[in-house]
Amino acid sequence: METSMERLRGGVAVITGAGSGIGEGLARVAAEQGMRVVVADIAEDRAQLVAESIRDRGGEAMAVRVDVADSASIDALAATTHDTWGDVTLL
Repeated sequence: METSMERLRGGVAVITGAGSGIGEGLARVAAEQGMRVVVADIAEDRAQLVAESIRDRGGEAMAVRVDVADSASIDALAATTHDTWGDVTLL
């Protein structure tokens, strides 16, 4: 029987606030479970560091700067994610 986490393998996770703290932890767990991870944060430099660390461990990750208080920024995040990896599995 397939577990819930096994069903996520190969899916796309968009994690906001992933440049540090809980968001970073969630991004790392998603990558460990075989998900492609969009590391989204207002601090692009921190997002880049987390994404690089995930890739260094064999995961797939990209960093995207997002300001969740700005609808245009959210739209850009959605478009970048969809254009790169398709539909989102986990938000």
